[in-house]
Amino acid sequence: MSKYIKLMIICLLALVCFIIVGCEEDKPQESTIPPTSIEVYTDKVRTNNTYYYGEEIQLAVDVEPYDASYDVNWKSSDSNIARVDANGLVRIVGSGDFTITATSKLDSSVSATWSKKGYDNRSDLANINETKTYLDYLFPDGYEVKGVISLPSSYASCTITWSSSNPQVFSVNGLYNRQEEDVKVTLTAKISFGRTIDTWTKEITVGNINDIQMKTLTPGKIVMMYAYHGMHTYTPYELQYVDIINHAFALINKNTFKVDTTDIDRTASDITRAHSYGIRVCMSIGGWGADGFSQSCASEETRATFIASIIEAVQKYGYDGVDLDWEYPTSGQSAGIAYTSKDKANFTALCKELRAALNEINPKLLLTAAVASGTRYYDVKNVDQYLNYWNLMTYDFSSKTSGSKARYDEGLTDTTSSVEAYISAGATAKKIIVGITFRATKFTVSELGSKYGIGQTMTSNREDIDYKDVVKSYLNNSGYKLYYDTTDAMAVLYTPNKVDGEYIVLSFENDRALIARASLIRDKGIGGIMAWDLSMDSTNNEMLKMVVEAVK
Repeated sequence: MSKYIKLMIICLLALVCFIIVGCEEDKPQESTIPPTSIEVYTDKVRTNNTYYYGEEIQLAVDVEPYDASYDVNWKSSDSNIARVDANGLVRIVGSGDFTITATSKLDSSVSATWSKKGYDNRSDLANINETKTYLDYLFPDGYEVKGVISLPSSYASCTITWSSSNPQVFSVNGLYNRQEEDVKVTLTAKISFGRTIDTWTKEITVGNINDIQMKTLTPGKIVMMYAYHGMHTYTPYELQYVDIINHAFALINKNTFKVDTTDIDRTASDITRAHSYGIRVCMSIGGWGADGFSQSCASEETRATFIASIIEAVQKYGYDGVDLDWEYPTSGQSAGIAYTSKDKANFTALCKELRAALNEINPKLLLTAAVASGTRYYDVKNVDQYLNYWNLMTYDFSSKTSGSKARYDEGLTDTTSSVEAYISAGATAKKIIVGITFRATKFTVSELGSKYGIGQTMTSNREDIDYKDVVKSYLNNSGYKLYYDTTDAMAVLYTPNKVDGEYIVLSFENDRALIARASLIRDKGIGGIMAWDLSMDSTNNEMLKMVVEAVK
């Protein structure tokens, strides 16, 4: 070997030695100071003390003094629950309480512990995953709401609780309110089993209001019902045969001139269920004794405020229209409401301007009015062009006070006169909906007379009895007899013998009476029949069934 080669080898060896020595000098030296105290900690924040199977938690220590040795031995109190390696990495493998201990390698008397709970949730997760699979089946990707959704509260023994990113559009009860456009809503299910909780989410689409397929409104066969406040739950029969439901009542704030939906909020979610059966639902505003119409319609400015609030409510809840129940323009003394001589003209203006506002949303939205049996409160011919339907309250013809002559509350003679008066005044016949009630009027008389109480002097104030109570307490009561007046198409129940010195009389509509009204509807070419109100019917819809069989 030449001396040059030897020299190169010596230089290379020297360089390697220099590098090695330099690295050894830069390497930090382990502290030889034993700690006086140790603290175990982890960066994994937890709201409870339970960790689940398979979870890994990295533990570390802090020592006092700060320059003492951090070198510790790690030990688990039960390796069947939690295992820990030499670097403080804990893995959960079972269920139960466990403690991880860190002991100083320089002083075995100095140690610290970290105590938690382990939980083997593999069986929980199996049920939860089964539930997730089920939810994916119920709501596949791209799911669009087309009707009422039944959100399960449990599956595979798991408990499910729901939340919605937009509860105004889609609620946790599975009810939706269609908007002007399709809306994306994130549906979240919190699934719990045992001590394990997991979540499932899905984005669904709530279609716009124009997507709803409604029942065909056939002139002469329309069945319209009022549903009062939140007191009524729709039956399958109602959902099958009713065409229009009027939610009653939204009121009016006479100071702000805005519609107040406080009461109606309790039933607004029912719109969704009705829509899934093709039923139109209108917001009915007012009712007997409801103040605020005269004030809100007094000027163009106040009407604009009133109408804007109506439109807001229609859009918020997805109503299919508005029913105006002003009882009555230019008259209010008996109802205790404000009124002026200008109300008649202002009602016409309200109908015109509200119709225009509804058309801007959707020309298919309904505008109806519950009106008195007489025409004197309305400019019928002008208003007719703005309304879809005149809901004639062809009832309350009888007096309510003792000493008055007993009269049918909704006799066919009075009903026919009312229909004819509206047609003569300029109402389109097919827009007229004749009204009935799901109730009986009850009173007492000293003598029955030829019409079993009708036409006699009442010895008591009139009492209104829901039809469900007529069925329950009177129809099959052997103490009463039934009479049917073919002229006025009304049924009468009466006691053939006096009770406490008086005869008890109830008059009401029955199947024969409703067939007579259906004949009137056909003869006059009017739209159909409406009733106040659904909650008064019997539990198996006996009255509604008679209406449907007569009209449909």
